[in-house]
Amino acid sequence: MTDGRGVTLRLRGAVWEGEAPSPLDNPALYDEIIRRRVLAAAIDFLLLLAASGALWLAAAVLTGMTLGLFAPIIWPLQVLAASLLPTAYYTWMIGSGGATAGMYFLDLEVRTYGGERLDFIQAFVRSALFLISFSLPIVFLLPAFNERKRCAHDYLSGSLVVRSSAVRASQGFA
Repeated sequence: MTDGRGVTLRLRGAVWEGEAPSPLDNPALYDEIIRRRVLAAAIDFLLLLAASGALWLAAAVLTGMTLGLFAPIIWPLQVLAASLLPTAYYTWMIGSGGATAGMYFLDLEVRTYGGERLDFIQAFVRSALFLISFSLPIVFLLPAFNERKRCAHDYLSGSLVVRSSAVRASQGFA
């Protein structure tokens, strides 16, 4: 939904009652979800790669500017920052707006199984589980075998990825 100035308004509150609708009841919510999720993750990966590269460059410049005197302080802080960056990114983006940049671009958003936006704690849990799941790539096959196309981190965090346009349409804001 947009206001008179063309600003997109994000919906708050539950968008459905009870459990998430079945793809038979509302197929638009799950249309092309797997392909869009993979592409959204790739976009987010590229954004995080660029941000991490900027952190490495900043650490290298600071090390050079101090003639290496502060390298024992700068580099461990940089490694810590680069390690926390993905978790912070996913938590902030999903907790504040319901989607990462890649998800926004591909018309996806994350909701609780009850249809509400995730709070920051639930977004943190989902983000941490998502990043941990890269150590067991087989868990990414799970969406092929369930009707709502949920990954393991979705099940464990009580979340669901749906199409934003379908959510807006169901609320009368197509």
